[in-house]
Amino acid sequence: MTLKQIAEAAGVSARAVSYALNDGGSLALETRQRVKAIADRLGYRRNMAAFATRTGRTNAVDLLMGLTRGISRIPYTLLEGVHDALESCGLRLLLSRVSAERLRSPEFMPRFLKETLADGMLVNYTHGYPESLPEWLQQYRIPAVWINTDLPHDAVNPDDKAAGRLATQHLLQLGHRRVAYLAFTPGEGEQHHCFRDRPAGYRDACAGAGLEPVEIRLESRPFWRVMRDPLNNEQLRLVLDYLRSARGSRPTAFVTPGTREAYSLIHAAARLGFSVPGDLSVVTVGDTLQAQIGVSVTTVELPWAEIGREAVAMLLRKIEVPRKRLPALRLEGRLTQAMTTAPPAG
Repeated sequence: MTLKQIAEAAGVSARAVSYALNDGGSLALETRQRVKAIADRLGYRRNMAAFATRTGRTNAVDLLMGLTRGISRIPYTLLEGVHDALESCGLRLLLSRVSAERLRSPEFMPRFLKETLADGMLVNYTHGYPESLPEWLQQYRIPAVWINTDLPHDAVNPDDKAAGRLATQHLLQLGHRRVAYLAFTPGEGEQHHCFRDRPAGYRDACAGAGLEPVEIRLESRPFWRVMRDPLNNEQLRLVLDYLRSARGSRPTAFVTPGTREAYSLIHAAARLGFSVPGDLSVVTVGDTLQAQIGVSVTTVELPWAEIGREAVAMLLRKIEVPRKRLPALRLEGRLTQAMTTAPPAG
């Protein structure tokens, strides 16, 4: 179906049809609506290849992700923020998932980037990506914004250091003075900056209160191995062993970097006859407030929806001026007190 055919059916010129379908020109409202109705009835679809050739734009943004858990993850609220921001601008979201092998391929990636059908890219490789990837994006002049990646420019991240500090300050404000940071050690390849920044925020809060930080690191298998072995209770056993060994010097409150540690603590405490939050309080950092096994954990919720919207806004600026580097943004989360924190007993 062409503009000429629509023009003949509507009794107007092809230029008038173009104005009507693109909301341009100075056509009367009645004519514009009549032309659109005829185009719909005839099944007209815009030729996007011709549109892209004429305008240099595809009106689409590509979300580039990997296949490895923990290295390229996207919380649902982040995806909502990205989608809603794009939809409000009349843009579409494409998804490209590229394996680690192809990501490092000097044959595949340049061809992939040269042939992309998007105006820009949101890159969701949080760490472990090859140094050549940013260079290739720059070489082929693809506007790109990184999400949850520790870069000084063209990136939007949660403020993980602020999250660790906020979680700790909440416990200090409740009156706790024996506050520990408990985490499973990151496995090989798990070098995301949150493993560095969240405990740094904890240490800052302790220093501000004049307290000595207590960091407990439990040697566990890598996250992706644990996720593939759901019948194994290795992490629960690690926390049980720690709590048994720390009976005489057990902290009254714990900050954890994620819900795995938080629920392991809650389960282990129940096994040993401790009350949460009566005997020990637990606060964590997470995507959203969790309520597994009927227990909602006091959580610093990371602002993923806002991160998605800000990433799109930054990318639109990059599309206008691709060569300009924009300073990275770090957005703070908010703490929601739930069932696992209270003033210390006695």
